[in-house]
Amino acid sequence: MWNPSAQSRLDPVSMRALTALPALKALVTNGHTFDFNYDGLANYGLLPDLLQDTRSVGLSQDQLTPLFQGAEAVVQLWEKACRLSDPTKSLGGC
Repeated sequence: MWNPSAQSRLDPVSMRALTALPALKALVTNGHTFDFNYDGLANYGLLPDLLQDTRSVGLSQDQLTPLFQGAEAVVQLWEKACRLSDPTKSLGGC
């Protein structure tokens, strides 16, 4: 589980790596400039900003794993629901 105080335990070498992340270009859509820090995840185009922000605050790969396995979890849930709804049907017919 994410621990906000973990950032304070980062060693100086880790902090250098985090501050060395390249800057992302601002997303401009229909004349509006989006800033993840102010707008949050206002649209799909800000997803790279969200991922960079998670790295900037010091989340580990283990902490980010559930985020990247979300689609697979939905597929597994769907397959399980199909099996439970009618065990005689193949998954292709669900």
